[in-house]
Amino acid sequence: MWLEDWFLSDKIGLGMKVAISACVGYVASIAMLLLTSALHLQLPQILSFGIVGAIPAAVCSWLAGTTENRGTSRP
Repeated sequence: MWLEDWFLSDKIGLGMKVAISACVGYVASIAMLLLTSALHLQLPQILSFGIVGAIPAAVCSWLAGTTENRGTSRP
């Protein structure tokens, strides 16, 4: 997540970066669940588990973006 956020930090705006980070976190958490779980899970359970990665990824990306903006406004 850090690498994706760092790569996009100077290429796109904060809102789009937060949205992309949330999507990457969503997909990454589902991928980790499917790779590590031996249980047979229903599709709604799998899709709802993606929120576990999407929310922290979006918050971290947003906080990193506000810190970057604060640092560049100083002379």
